[in-house]
Formats: sequence, structure tokens, C-alpha cells
Amino acid sequence: MSAQGNTRAMLGVILIGFASFLGLLYLLGSGEGGNVSGRGGNHAASAGLDGYRAMRKLAERQGYGVTLARSREALGQAALTVLTPPLNADGEELDDLIDRRRRDGPTIVILPKWVGMPAGEKPGWIRPYVPAAPTWIADVDAFDGLELVESEEPRRGWRGFGLQGDFPRDGEVISMRGGQWRSLVRDGEGRRLVAILDDGSAPFDLFESGALDGAAYDDDPDEWPLMVISEPDLVNNWGFADPAEAQLAMKLLDVMASETEGRRVVFDITLNGLAAESNVLSLAFRPPFLAATLCLLLAAIALAWRGMARFGPALAEDREIAFGKSQLVANSAALVERTRRFHLLDAPYAALMRRKIARRLGIARRGADRELEHEIDLRLLRRGRGDAAFTGPAAALRGSDKPADILRAARALKDLERTLL
Repeated sequence: MSAQGNTRAMLGVILIGFASFLGLLYLLGSGEGGNVSGRGGNHAASAGLDGYRAMRKLAERQGYGVTLARSREALGQAALTVLTPPLNADGEELDDLIDRRRRDGPTIVILPKWVGMPAGEKPGWIRPYVPAAPTWIADVDAFDGLELVESEEPRRGWRGFGLQGDFPRDGEVISMRGGQWRSLVRDGEGRRLVAILDDGSAPFDLFESGALDGAAYDDDPDEWPLMVISEPDLVNNWGFADPAEAQLAMKLLDVMASETEGRRVVFDITLNGLAAESNVLSLAFRPPFLAATLCLLLAAIALAWRGMARFGPALAEDREIAFGKSQLVANSAALVERTRRFHLLDAPYAALMRRKIARRLGIARRGADRELEHEIDLRLLRRGRGDAAFTGPAAALRGSDKPADILRAARALKDLERTLL
């Protein structure tokens, strides 16, 4: 593989790892990514019979902007919000949430019904065991006067919005009566299954045929409409086995989201214990810290790109003082030259050459410097080198002051030493 290919492969590995790391940080911070569909329960992420995943998926295919709300902050939007509280919900908490939703946007509350048993085939699958009406209805002010009725007798199906169909279990139906509610869907006995609060919050008239008549919403109404579905089998995964009930679910969404901006629907799962807790990582991906996080990420990308795109390999810096005798001599000479201390070299260099030449001539005895220099001259004379062959250049070296004279005398001694090999 070429060097260019190696660079591209390394760059690809770095980018994939960096993107995976960012994705992990985001999932840890936002709390997303968990397989909530396999936990079961009556919420929009559940694939069990009592869940509403089919309703959520069908709404997405029908062009709605669908989101799952895993925090209470996400429930403050003007979009249509679908609440699916469980049987053991906190009535006071739900009352506070519905009260705030009346000021924020339209709301649909799907009441719970089934106490399920695990089916055993797959995680989250349940077998409806026994129907049960929630007891926290009395704690919610919006449901004042509303009474739930459990029936064990066949209801002969349901009808509403020009549609009709049968229940998954016709003898186990929960209807409602009382209160200031207008019926939208009834059972075969004429009892209410789906109703909207008739307090003037809906600026149109609703009929069981599904017709709408009246003005549109104000830009900022004081109270938004509230719809209640007492029989969840009309819109849950179990009921969606009947195409008529799937059509009914979309009719209900159309009615409540008809005047909201962007046809957005928010399915709440916080009431079902699936809220995402805030942490330090989640703060990094939220304003105002999101801007700082993006700046840090861009700086990291710029540094990585600069490191990959530089010209040529990195250059190793040279040592300030290199190894070896030659470099040591060069450094010493440079120091002497910079300090202009040439006169300090004459006597030591003359002594050095005296020792080396004496050793070359085989002079083993030691004595005074002058005597040794005289002995060197005698040995050189015997070899025919002439009188004062050493003492002359040595004296000239010791008596020189100028750099040129010092170098000339030193070169003469060095040439003499070379001839004695």
C-alpha cells in the first residue's frame, strides 16, 4: 500500500472513531438510545399489546412530526401532546401536568386499562390479564365529575367519525359518564369512549360524524382543548389489528392537531418511568453551553486536520552539543574565537606537540621543558632535519600575539609531527 493510501486509511479510522465517540457522548448526555420498546407498558415506545408504538409509527408515515418526550421540558411545546399515564400514576403530578398543558397546547389523555402478565415469547410482550380503571381520576381537576364504568357485557362494537368496528375483547370495555364532556366515539350501547372537554376551549363544533365547523384557534388561546380516551383498545397495538381502529386513531390526531403549527405530535413517556435524567454531559449539548461545546469540537477537528495535512514528516531537532571528539573540538574552537582568547592557546599547544614528538622520537626520559626540547633538536639533527627544527617554531608560537602568527607557528609544529610517522 502506498504512503497516500496509508494516510487515507489512518484518517478514515480517526474520523470513524471520533464520530463514534461523539455519538456516545451525545447518547450518554441525552439519555437516548435505550431499548425502551422491549420493556413493555402502555406507552408510545412499547411494542406490547397495551403499547402505542403502532400509533406512533403510523403517525410518522402520515406526515406528522413525531417525537418522544423523555423530559418534562419537552412537554411544554405548543404541539399536540399524547399522555399515557399508567395505572399507578401519581394523580397530583398528572393534575399539575394537565393544568400546564391546557396553557401550552392541545392534549390527548389515554387512560390505562390492562394489568398484563408477561407472555414469555419476547421481552416486553404481555398477555392482558384483567381490566382495571385508574383510581387517580378523582385527583385530577380537569376530570371533575367524570366517572369510569367497567362492563362485562358485550357492547356491540363502537362507532364514531363515520367509522365503526369491534373491540379486541367486547365484554371488557371501560366507558365514561358524567362531567362536562362531548362524546366523539360511543359504544353500541351509546356510552362514551372518546370525549372532549366541552368548556369552550375548542373553537369548533365536533360531531360524531367527524365534521368540523367554526373558527380556527387564536394565536395564543387561554386554554387549549383536552381529549380523553377511556377505552385504550381503540388506539393501542392490540386494537390496531383492526384497520378501522387505525383510521380512528388518525382521525383523533387530525382533529386535535389540525390547527397546530407543523402538525407535530409529542408522545410522553415520562409518566411511565422512562424520563431521561439530566447530567453534566446533557448540559454540554444544551444552550448556553452548546456553543462552547461546538467551538471545542471545531478546534479539535482543526488540530487533527492540521496534523494530517502538514508537509512532510516531523523534523527531529539537532542536539545543542553533539556527540564526538570532533564536535567537542569545534565547540571549544568556536568559544575561543568568540572570546578572542587566542593567546591562551600558544603555550598549551607547544607543550602538546612537545610530548607527541618526543614520543615519536623514542625519548623516554623526562626532564625540564627546555632540556626535552634540546634533546628533540639533537634527535632531529641526527636524522638530518637541521638545527633548532623544534625549538624555533615552538619559541615562535609562544612569542606570537596575532592569530595569523599563532596559526603559522602551530602549522609548522604539526607538519613536523606528520613527518615523523
